[in-house]
Amino acid sequence: ISGGVFTAPPNINGLRGAIVYAMVGGEFRGFGISGSGGPYAVSRLAPATYTMICDRFGYRDAQRSVVLGSYNIDTINFYLVHVNLIGITPISSAIPSFFRLEQNYPNPFNPSTKFKVDIPNESFVNITIYDMLGREVETVINSKLSAGSYSIEWNASKYSSGIYFYRMTAKDTKGNPAQTFNDVKKMILVK
Repeated sequence: ISGGVFTAPPNINGLRGAIVYAMVGGEFRGFGISGSGGPYAVSRLAPATYTMICDRFGYRDAQRSVVLGSYNIDTINFYLVHVNLIGITPISSAIPSFFRLEQNYPNPFNPSTKFKVDIPNESFVNITIYDMLGREVETVINSKLSAGSYSIEWNASKYSSGIYFYRMTAKDTKGNPAQTFNDVKKMILVK
C-alpha cells in the first residue's frame, strides 16, 4: 500500500516524517514513513482488511479502512489537519515548595522538546521563547496556573536551527511580592 501524506486543504503540502501504520484488529502488521514531499509505502502486507493509521506530531491522526486482496491498490492519500503544537500536562499532585524552571530535554532537539516547571501556589505564569537576537519567537504560556508540577512540550518544526532561550516569569495571584519568579534557560534546535 502506498500513497502520500499531505496537509489538509486549502494549503496542500506534502508532509515528511509522518508514520503510516497497517493494523488488523489490534495487531500491528507494518508501517511506512513519509519522505520529502509526502510519499510513503507499506510493503509486504498479506491480503486482509486493514485499518491504516497516519500520524504525525503536530497534526490530528487520520484513519482509513482498506481491503487488500490479490490485487494492488494504487494509492491511499492522507490529509492531516494541523493542531496546536504546545502541550501542558500536570505531572504530579504534590505541591512544590518553590518555583523552578528545569532545563529542556532533549537538548539539542529536533523538532520538539519538553521542560518541567514547578509552581508552589496559584500564579500568573508567562513562558516565552526568544531567538539568539532577543526577538520574541512564541509565547508558550500566558495564563493562570494552579500550584503543581507541569511538563511543557514545545514543537519548533516551523523554526530554523539555532540557539533559543525560554524565559519563565511568574507572580502569585494574591500579589505577594515574595512569590515572584524569573528564570531563563538556553536550548539548541538542530535540524
